[in-house]
Parts: sequence; C-alpha cells; structure tokens
Amino acid sequence: MIRTFAFYNHKGGVSKTTTTFNLAAFLAERCGKKVLLIDADPQNNLTENFFAPPVEEQDDQLPGTSIYEALRPRFEGSTGKIDVSNLELPLHKKYKNLYILRGDWNFSLAERFFSSALALAITESVHEKNTYNVLNNLIQDLITYHQFDHVLVDLGPSSGAITNLALLSCDGYFIPVTPDRFCTQAVESLSNLIKIWIERHERTIATFPAFGVVTFPGNLPACLIGMEACSGPVRFFMTLFRKFTNFPDLDQRRSGSYLPRSRCA
Repeated sequence: MIRTFAFYNHKGGVSKTTTTFNLAAFLAERCGKKVLLIDADPQNNLTENFFAPPVEEQDDQLPGTSIYEALRPRFEGSTGKIDVSNLELPLHKKYKNLYILRGDWNFSLAERFFSSALALAITESVHEKNTYNVLNNLIQDLITYHQFDHVLVDLGPSSGAITNLALLSCDGYFIPVTPDRFCTQAVESLSNLIKIWIERHERTIATFPAFGVVTFPGNLPACLIGMEACSGPVRFFMTLFRKFTNFPDLDQRRSGSYLPRSRCA
C-alpha cells in the first residue's frame, strides 16, 4: 500500500499544491484518515493554503515546527536522527484529522546539505550517510509516532537535491499534468531523471551496511498521471488512487461521486 506519496512535476503551474491539499482534506474529512502534510517546497504555498487566515489576522509567526527547524539538528551534525516527539504538528482548524509539518523559507538552505549528501554518502562519511537518510527517517518516525494513515509531500518544480531525496523517501508519486506540449516534454524527461536517481540511490545504499547504517529502498514503485479539468479524467485519477493505495471505493462510503464541478461536464 502507498502510504507516503507526492505530487510532482518539474513543470510549474500544474496544480501540484492545490491537488495535494484538497486530496489531503478529502482523506481527512470524508474518509476519516489521519493525514500529515509535509511542505517540502521552500515557496511555502502549501503552508499558506493550510493556515489561510484573512489578511487582517495574519501573524508573522506561524504555529508548529517547520521542516527546516525539524531537520536543522542533523544539518548541524548534533544528532544522527531526529527525535519526532519534540516536533509540534498543527492541526487544521476545519479538518480535524489533518496535520502539517509546515514549510520554511530557510528550507532552501537544505539544498546545500542534501546536495553534499547525494555526492558523498557513497564514501566513508557516516555524517553524509545520516544526512542522506534523515528525511526518510523523519517521515517514517512521524508515521509510527503519530499513527498517520497517509503522508502527502508537496514539492516545488525543482529537480534539485531536496526533490531527489524527498521522492526517494516516498512509496510512490503522482504526476499532475495539463494537456499541452510542455507537459508532454516534462513527463518524458522526468522518467529519465527518476531512473538516474534510483540507479544512483542503489549504488549509494550498497555502501551503508559496512558502516552499520540502515537505509531505505527508494524504489518508487508507482508513477501515475492525473489529468486535471474534466470530470472524466478526475474520476480516472481517483480510480487509480484507490487501486494503488488499497483505498475503499468511494461509492461505498457515500452516495454519489466525489467529483468537483467541471466546465467540461
């Protein structure tokens, strides 16, 4: 079963963040699942959607632990693994099963640490191996500690180190697309990119056992394409989602279909 997944396309403007938030809200509200959102995009758009206060109520300091604050002890080398019991995950005001590890503008600094780990984890450096593992370990420990049913990771359109290690830490991913030439090109190039990431991951983790460092598979078994805009493709996407997550048929949980109003209907 896919428990942790991301919506990713290295082309912008395909509703990655919007789809991530709305699917998480649906799983939490309609299906009673305990869901964690992780904002791994330094632009923080998912975090803004989650809190979404009126302008007059905005506060400079958002509640909860940010993803950069959570990972910073590893980046600074003070710990090999993050203690998730110390992390505060805000609960959504409306969707009572929906939590977030919020974004942080400083998370862009993680690109440097993760890039170093991607390059040097294959060497004898245990420090870099632990940094290579830290995001996956964080996600798995949060699932175990809080008993989350699903974790949805929001990523920016970058193909850098943050995205690389975040995707490898997921059980699978979905590619949101729009019907245009540039999305077709993006999907074609993305398949080659993911293949390179997985092959490098396999070579890297082969060096870990000799140093007593446990790693993770990173094999991304599911890659699905969701077409936005029309009710037919949305229905097709939800069918694929149920198939690959062992999720019960929506029609068994409520009358009618859970589909957005569509201009194409």
